[in-house]
Amino acid sequence: MTKNEKEALGPRGSAVPQSQKPDRTGLLFLGGYFLLFCAVVLGVGAGWHAYREHVESTRWPAVAAQLSDCHIHTGYDSWHGRARSFHSVECSFNYDVGDIPYVVQAKAGDTVSIVRGQINLTRPKVTQPSLQQWVKRHPKGAVETIHYDPAHPDRISLVGVDRDIKWQTTAGYARGAVTFAVAGAGLLLLGMRLRRGASGGTS
Repeated sequence: MTKNEKEALGPRGSAVPQSQKPDRTGLLFLGGYFLLFCAVVLGVGAGWHAYREHVESTRWPAVAAQLSDCHIHTGYDSWHGRARSFHSVECSFNYDVGDIPYVVQAKAGDTVSIVRGQINLTRPKVTQPSLQQWVKRHPKGAVETIHYDPAHPDRISLVGVDRDIKWQTTAGYARGAVTFAVAGAGLLLLGMRLRRGASGGTS
């Protein structure tokens, strides 16, 4: 390269670009804030679930209801190209409010979803066999204490009746909130430590 060519390139041509390591701590902060947001959502869900159960169990009148036609309802669809089945318990509840008889068909417990070929790494609290056992324990004529909305007597609550087949519980929401909060705080602390170390190394 001649002298004139070097002068034409100027200072940019003679400067050698230095490689800079990309700052990946931003991803840690983003993940940490997202997990903390999930923790807040689950915490709000736990509070709302607890409040609703408290209202239904203490402010709604209790009544003895006779059960009939308890069965497992099954539906099907696809999830990411895999066949998925839904299983839930449905029953008819017969009870009287004053001199007025009511027959209400309601869902008991939560829905169990099964994806073909999917392996559960954790043991789910509610499974299809547990739904079947609950149905067997509630044959026609079985009596359970339920609660009904005084403003709408045909609206019922099964608080305490179907606890064995519920996985969406206040305790479950609370455990999820704590798990996400701990994980999110861990990512934020790791990100701050790495950023502090990087700034200390460049100074």
